[in-house]
Amino acid sequence: MQSERKIFLSHAWANKPLADQFRDTLVLGGVPESRFFYSSDRATGIPSGQDVGTYLRESLRGAGLVIELISHDFLGRPMCLMELGAAWVMGVSTYPIVIPPLSREEAVSKVGNVQMGLLGDDSQVTDIFNELYDRLNNLLGLRLSLAAWNRAVTGFRAQLPALSQQATGAHRGLPSSPPRMTKALGRSATSGEKLTFDNISIIEGRRGKQLVAEVTNVDDVEHSASIKATFYDSSNTIVGTRSSVINQVGPGATKTLTIDGVPEHARSKLQIDTLV
Repeated sequence: MQSERKIFLSHAWANKPLADQFRDTLVLGGVPESRFFYSSDRATGIPSGQDVGTYLRESLRGAGLVIELISHDFLGRPMCLMELGAAWVMGVSTYPIVIPPLSREEAVSKVGNVQMGLLGDDSQVTDIFNELYDRLNNLLGLRLSLAAWNRAVTGFRAQLPALSQQATGAHRGLPSSPPRMTKALGRSATSGEKLTFDNISIIEGRRGKQLVAEVTNVDDVEHSASIKATFYDSSNTIVGTRSSVINQVGPGATKTLTIDGVPEHARSKLQIDTLV
C-alpha cells in the first residue's frame, strides 16, 4: 500500500553528517521518522541479528522512493553501487543527487546518463527539494505542509556550506572542522533562548545507551529542531556524534528528546543544527 512505503536513503558512511542533516530536514518538513530506511540510524536501519544483504533487498523492494546521495565516496563503495543498481532492477523510483565536489558529468560517467539533482547553489538546492516535495506527496501519499517544508529547506541551505566542506575533507582524507557547540550539558540554551535543555541523562535503552533530555520552548511560537550531540573522551577528543529531531514543541511546552547509539564517553555537548 502507498501509505506503507518508505524512503530508502542511500549514502556512503563518510557522508553521514550530510545524510543526517538531509534526513532531519525531511523530518522537519513533515515526513514521519517511521517512513525511512536509513542505515546510519539504529532506529531506522538494520536490526541486530538480520542478514545485511537480505534485509537491504527487502527494504529496497518495499521502498516507495530511493534517494541516493552520490559522492566520490559513494562511487567507491560496492555496497552503495549495489543499492543503486538493485533499485533500478526492481523498478523502484529513484532520485540520485550529486554531492560536490563530484560533478554531474563525473557521476554520469560512472552510473549512466540518468537525471540527477545537484546539491550545489541555492537554485539547485531549491530545485531538489521542490521535486522531492512533489514526489513524496504523489508517490508516498504524504500530505506535507508547504510552509513547514520551506522553513526546513531554508535551514538546510544555511547548514550546507559547512556540510559541503566536511564532504570535501572526507574525500581528500582531511580532518573536518569541529562543529559549533552550545554550552555544556546540564541546563543549556540555544538559538537565542528559544529552546532550552534540562535533565540530560545517559540511560540504558533497548537499543543500547541513549541520551535523554527535556526540551522546553521558551519562545512564544511553536518550534521544531534538529539537534546534535557530540561526545568526548577524557582527553577532549571527539569520539562520536549523534543526531535526532524534536517536532512541534508549542510555546511554553516541554518534550522529551531521545538520541540513540551513544558511544562510551567522558562528557558531551548539545547543539541545534536547524530551528524552524
